[in-house]
Amino acid sequence: MWELHQREPDPGALNLSYAIAVDGPLDVAALAEAFRSLVRTHEPLRTVYRKVGDNVVAQVGPAEVALAAVELTPRSADEPEAVRLIREDRVKPFDLTAGAPIRASLLHLGPGRHILLLSLHHIVGDGWSIFVLREHLTRCYASTVRGEPFRPNPPRTECLEQARRQREWLSGPAVDVELNWWKDRLRGATERPALLGVHRTVGEVRRQVEALPRQLTAELTALAKQMRVSVFVVLLTAFEVLIERWSKCANVVVGTLAASRPTADSAEVLGAHYNPLLLNTDLDGALSLLECLMRTAERTLSALDRQRLPYAILAGQVEREYGWAAAPAVMFQMDRYPMEGLALAGCAVTGLYIDDGRDVSTIPAATSADLTYFVRETGTHLTLSVLYSATSFDDESIRAAIRAYVEILVALCDAPESVAPELELPNPVPDPAPAPAGGFGPSGRLKRMTEIGPVDAISPVGVWHRPRWEGGAP
Repeated sequence: MWELHQREPDPGALNLSYAIAVDGPLDVAALAEAFRSLVRTHEPLRTVYRKVGDNVVAQVGPAEVALAAVELTPRSADEPEAVRLIREDRVKPFDLTAGAPIRASLLHLGPGRHILLLSLHHIVGDGWSIFVLREHLTRCYASTVRGEPFRPNPPRTECLEQARRQREWLSGPAVDVELNWWKDRLRGATERPALLGVHRTVGEVRRQVEALPRQLTAELTALAKQMRVSVFVVLLTAFEVLIERWSKCANVVVGTLAASRPTADSAEVLGAHYNPLLLNTDLDGALSLLECLMRTAERTLSALDRQRLPYAILAGQVEREYGWAAAPAVMFQMDRYPMEGLALAGCAVTGLYIDDGRDVSTIPAATSADLTYFVRETGTHLTLSVLYSATSFDDESIRAAIRAYVEILVALCDAPESVAPELELPNPVPDPAPAPAGGFGPSGRLKRMTEIGPVDAISPVGVWHRPRWEGGAP
């Protein structure tokens, strides 16, 4: 992540930023104490990174710098001013060599109305880390408003210990076994389907958002329960069918992310510990949608059982042996809105997003994937955000692909024993003209993440630094 930070031209591409509406009698002092406790408890939030010769050295510093970054002095603002400040915070860069990789601020919109702004650099956070963070804030705030001391249990391990354990594992025989399994699994798969045009470079991506109908979401949940699979697997199956139909290729590699927290103590550590996985499901033949679902479930579970192998090692092998790029071209991800579950006793807490009225917007993203389907769960609702390269797809092609994806989901629920329906998909466009510059519009409205939850940040996938490994696998 440090290597990418050095190379990434867009400072906002590696920020994890959240705007959270807090309605009710907020105890500002208690919330400030919760952030101070968070910083004192977790070393990554007090860590700076410095170049020493050819190496990068992580140094845990005193808490004062990080504590200053989470000083919650309320700032008065109306809604237009809040929109501006949220956007500024989203793209404001972090100085990892001297400053804190976290910042928090508080806007006061009126009696009983606040907005909490929270940003972390991706080097100290991922989706799992946000869960750890919000649970700490919730418990500390509740204790403080009750007038009780909060004594958090320190993490049972730290990032340096995690790194040491990984080095030990990489020096053992298991890594060769895992690597050979992955190479066998991926042999013969297509890494870059023909539907893609010119390979894009890391930078800004375009986004279209579609809220899945409430009835369809309920039916997908019921189908997953009936088939004893996760909703993720159901949604992934539909995506793989879509790519198969669109590209006319039955064995396409689809990237996704795994939490990579193999032990109970590793689940307590902040940091970007996620590990990309390469999934491929052979959908060759006249398979029913139900057969596609079960095949996807089996292969996904077996891949998740082998998520410990660092992606950089696998990517290096398939790059050399199969001629693949260092990052998957097509990805599918799913998460629950990371700040859902944050509770500030006595207050209503709701995530916010900015609606600028556009069907197509652009977001900074440090990823080289050409196409990503990202489904976010907020409450009982599912929102699809499609992120794509303008050099590979035009906007209308993506609209058609979204409609086709929803058709497949409906067919999975209504007629799982049938083959996938005929889909109206655009012909692949080899070299579409670059889309006009996008970005945020001149204005926007704050909306709550209740029935819709757009994704405005995506974890980077690629190889910027290869771990030291002397393996025996060919």
